[in-house]
Amino acid sequence: MDKIRYDENKLYDIEFEIVSNGYSPREVDMLLDDIIADYAQIKKMEEYYTTQNVALQKTNSILRNKISDLEMQLEMSKSSGYQLHDNASNIELIKKIAMLENELYQTKLQLEEAKN
Repeated sequence: MDKIRYDENKLYDIEFEIVSNGYSPREVDMLLDDIIADYAQIKKMEEYYTTQNVALQKTNSILRNKISDLEMQLEMSKSSGYQLHDNASNIELIKKIAMLENELYQTKLQLEEAKN
């Protein structure tokens, strides 16, 4: 976005060239054009941030609902006596099951060979 050219202090301190009939109309017009552009930019910024705020509020609401659901699930799992296991212990159990299945399969093959 473009930068706003004038703030309160700059507007207050502006001095126009004094001509016999008053201020230079060209300088006044240029200043007013810049001020109008600044106000248009402020309006765009306000619309942008309002839109962003609404989107963030929606996202925040969704995330709060998810947190609430997860907290409820956690409480239910705690009250049912189910203990949560971390991924490392689950992986170790899966490895051990796979190893035992492999040993069982090898034993089965040996028994079948022994019968024949």
